[in-house]
Amino acid sequence: MWELHEKIHADWEKAYPDSITARVATARFYVAYAWHARSTEYASKVTDEGWRLFKERLAKARTVLDQSKSLEPKCPMWWSASLNTEVFQQQVADHWRTGIAHNFRTIRQASGSKSFNSARLNGSKSFFPK
Repeated sequence: MWELHEKIHADWEKAYPDSITARVATARFYVAYAWHARSTEYASKVTDEGWRLFKERLAKARTVLDQSKSLEPKCPMWWSASLNTEVFQQQVADHWRTGIAHNFRTIRQASGSKSFNSARLNGSKSFFPK
């Protein structure tokens, strides 16, 4: 089943090379596929092969996301997939801040609100990059 889904995603990307949606779906697929390999066992019970496949598939998700970051229109789900991938790879800090700011700007633009981005974390005005 997983191999079939991998082919479906590859075919989708091939048919629509400029589709951010196809790329985000592919990345999310690789995250789910990574967890399938790792399992939901405690870390100490995951096999070496499970860890190897987990890391390999997360790296594939990261590559798909990195290659699609410049595609237009922007997709808030790109940030969600990116954060999931990075959390699992323990590389979250910079992209988390940027992703949160991007999503706030996207929501503010969609709602027409000028004050939506006024929220601050711990009073820091530099938390949301412009």
